[in-house]
Amino acid sequence: MPDRCHGRIEEWSCITAWVSFQADDTIAEDYRDSKSLLVRHSVERYTLMALLGDLRHKTALDGAR
Repeated sequence: MPDRCHGRIEEWSCITAWVSFQADDTIAEDYRDSKSLLVRHSVERYTLMALLGDLRHKTALDGAR
């Protein structure tokens, strides 16, 4: 917790901000860890392929447009 907390109101604000940052850190860590899940890769690949549509008779240059 930051050392700059002084007085009752400022201390309460400081504590709630610290707790909020801790919660944000936990969410960020969980999100980072979720990137390595195999199911995430499957879902993202499915979504990307659905967005691209039919790729038959297409070249890499067609995708660059």
